Amino acid sequence: MALEKDDANKLIFIDGEAGTGKTYTYKVAAGLVAYSMNKLCVLTATTGIAATLLKSATTVHKGLKIPFGYQAGQTISADLSTPEAKRLLHTPLIIID
Repeated sequence: MALEKDDANKLIFIDGEAGTGKTYTYKVAAGLVAYSMNKLCVLTATTGIAATLLKSATTVHKGLKIPFGYQAGQTISADLSTPEAKRLLHTPLIIID
């Protein structure tokens, strides 16, 4: 399966009970992007424990620079000239487990 240009800017939500293979699917997707596009993905998880299940993953707060205490509907502003912002803007795949 090759990634096409039309596949950009899509949001995919994967839901399932524990043990159904969600983390495995994330690993395969990240590997596919790394292999076919020769680019790294941003792998994050909501907790530090969950982040240990994905290679090179961090928590969402660290990986996406989301402040603690975020409220639904709150706007988060970012300086797009920072190295972190540039990395996120050019990342082909961002996974939040």
